[in-house]
Amino acid sequence: MKKYFIFLSILAISFLAGVHYPVYAAVNENFDSYTNGALNGQGGWSGSINYTIQGSITQGGSAKAVKGSSEGEIDKDFSSPQTDGNQIFYFNASGTNGSDGTEIQDANNWDVIARIVFNGGNIRLGDWNTGTILGTYTVSNWYKVEAQWRISDGYVKARINDGTWSSWQAPVDTGWESATNIGLLFNGTNPTGGVFWDSLSEPSSPPPNFSYSFFSTSNPPPATGSSSDLTAATGNLFTGEWYLIAAIIAIPLAFYVIQRIQWWMPKDKK
Repeated sequence: MKKYFIFLSILAISFLAGVHYPVYAAVNENFDSYTNGALNGQGGWSGSINYTIQGSITQGGSAKAVKGSSEGEIDKDFSSPQTDGNQIFYFNASGTNGSDGTEIQDANNWDVIARIVFNGGNIRLGDWNTGTILGTYTVSNWYKVEAQWRISDGYVKARINDGTWSSWQAPVDTGWESATNIGLLFNGTNPTGGVFWDSLSEPSSPPPNFSYSFFSTSNPPPATGSSSDLTAATGNLFTGEWYLIAAIIAIPLAFYVIQRIQWWMPKDKK
């Protein structure tokens, strides 16, 4: 009995080792430790020299932020490629005449997965001029933006200032395989006073619509975007394959406990 218990316990641990949990390793960055001047070459950022570190206009008490002063792009890789994930950033524009964007990209395939555009007073998800309008913006104000992507159908969604999520929609480029980096860029004339990014982060908890599965780096989440998605996703921890793990551990353990109880019970005298 003891050998049986040990064997099944090892088997259960092996199953647990095979479970893949989603990783939420988006870029976490407040730029405070950077040196004023060109962002290119600092902290893994690479690209245009038109992006600089400065401390005059920052978000929420941050000491420094990035300023974009003319057309170009600068990127930073995630710590690992992401098939499902979230990215939060804050954005501030000194005018509405620019077409400024933040992109989640699959650099391995030259695909844009999600693009958030500040253009002509509108905040859009998708195309520079015709993407889904998430809301409006006014000059010299900070806006919190959160984008989310999933590999099950390649779709993306976004929201601003912790408001209502947009519906899931097709990515800018279909066929992407994993999100690898974030890009700061603009397409066209930049506002005279520049545009600013700050406080890039990942959510403190798994984003809505995530679930867990054996031997898979992703599991198709529900396409609702409702506030109950996170509850539904975490509920998967106690369904399906997890019942199997519980049974593998609980059944031999129960037999072992019963055996111990029987051993301690007084024996009938004959």
